[in-house]
Amino acid sequence: MPGKHEAVARRFASTSSGPEKFATTGYRPGALGLPILEDALAELGRRDGFEVVVVPPLDLDDHPVRSADVRAAVAAGDLAGARHLLGRSLAVVGERDGGPAGVRLAFPIPMALPPAGRYAALIEPAWTPDSPPAASMGWAARAVVRGSATVGADDAGLVLTSRRPLPSAGRLRVTLTRRLG
Repeated sequence: MPGKHEAVARRFASTSSGPEKFATTGYRPGALGLPILEDALAELGRRDGFEVVVVPPLDLDDHPVRSADVRAAVAAGDLAGARHLLGRSLAVVGERDGGPAGVRLAFPIPMALPPAGRYAALIEPAWTPDSPPAASMGWAARAVVRGSATVGADDAGLVLTSRRPLPSAGRLRVTLTRRLG
């Protein structure tokens, strides 16, 4: 296996925790070349005991759905276009910072957000498989709250507001449905 392809294959393989490793024909690692990378991953799998499954790209309206197209729609404020590509409304998950009335949502990694402005939002606790909602919690702790999310021009996250108290969870999922005003 060529050196640079082996390094990319090892890095790609190390990002999955399951018994199988998945690659997609839509994955284009720059000038390294996809068929060579697929071969390198398959060889690594044979050697290290995992299977490589090549998943074809998703086509929508006879065009491949690419993350770059989703990010471009979001950056342009085209939430309907992003919804069409994603098959659902745009949702982001971030860390809560602030009190029950006005909450800032911060992101530990760069996040594709629409242009500065105010957006209608559905706000709910962000659960993970490791921390699902407890059955003993009241519905208010699990409820989806209608509110608004303001995207600032400074890329400092979202400011969430609602007439009802916002969920008290430390991580929140915010679904942006449309631009307001």
